[in-house]
Amino acid sequence: MKKKFWSVMLIVALLGVAGCLGFIAWHIFSDMGAQQVYEETVDLVTHPRDESTPADESEEEDVGESGLTVADIESVEFTGEREGEEAPLPADIFSGLGSRVDFDLLLDINPDLYAWLLVNDTNIDYPVAQHPEDDYFYLNHDMYGEPRFAGCPYTMLANKMDFSDPNTVIYGHNMKSGSMFSTLHYFEDADFFNTHPYIYVYTQDKILVYETFAARFFTDDNVLTAYDFSDQKSFQQFLDDIYNNRSMRNNIRSDFEVTTNDRILTLSTCVGGSPEERFLVHAKLMWEGSESELEEAQRKIEEGILESQAAENAVPEATTEG
Repeated sequence: MKKKFWSVMLIVALLGVAGCLGFIAWHIFSDMGAQQVYEETVDLVTHPRDESTPADESEEEDVGESGLTVADIESVEFTGEREGEEAPLPADIFSGLGSRVDFDLLLDINPDLYAWLLVNDTNIDYPVAQHPEDDYFYLNHDMYGEPRFAGCPYTMLANKMDFSDPNTVIYGHNMKSGSMFSTLHYFEDADFFNTHPYIYVYTQDKILVYETFAARFFTDDNVLTAYDFSDQKSFQQFLDDIYNNRSMRNNIRSDFEVTTNDRILTLSTCVGGSPEERFLVHAKLMWEGSESELEEAQRKIEEGILESQAAENAVPEATTEG
């Protein structure tokens, strides 16, 4: 009787182990499948940047999905025109720009996909979604809107889709396979943080270039509800909390000026083994514009570099003393 009992227990134990292994294998397979889907989509919707694209000759004022014109958006607090000269752009600010994104094809795939996010030397090269009703839909649905454990990088309804908010937060899973926002944790390393200053966002009508100024651990509170970014005092408190945190785990550029007049991009992901924490990378908007404006900005930077080199290489004229 005892022998039969222990035989049954052994079978139950083996079935339990097999079930656990099967569950783990299913998650790994699902994650790998999600990554393959995204890689195939990248090939479909991106094109080399040197390809020519038809110029938009329309002189009509651009109106976004919100119904706001460019003039309307510029009049909003924190995004309006300011006095003073335009700051010179860093010479390498456009060096990491990737391929063009075919938004017509992307919108055919899913109309909730409204932007593309690129962080060089990481696996973050993904579309960004926002569901029109459910903030957490893309927490467990892929870019096709299909249920998938890895989800899709997304923003919440608290953020407008034109990146005009004081702080736009993009969320992504920390996947064990290294997909989604897992490699955002590269910014924990000070060397990587210091040598990878730029984050690129592409939308249908413009490109946005952000420069990182902080990579830090935060609570599991939602940043957009923990602070009121429409209030300058609360916004300033957000910045003070970043710069006053002396944790050795964080990387902060103390010499980089960020004010409540700036627009910020925050990338947020989970921390393995620490469910009460989130890892955040903050970046300040440095430049935005259309493809044609990009070409002009690149030309000015190149000319500026050439002028600087010419000045450095110039030989002073000989003078004679009478």
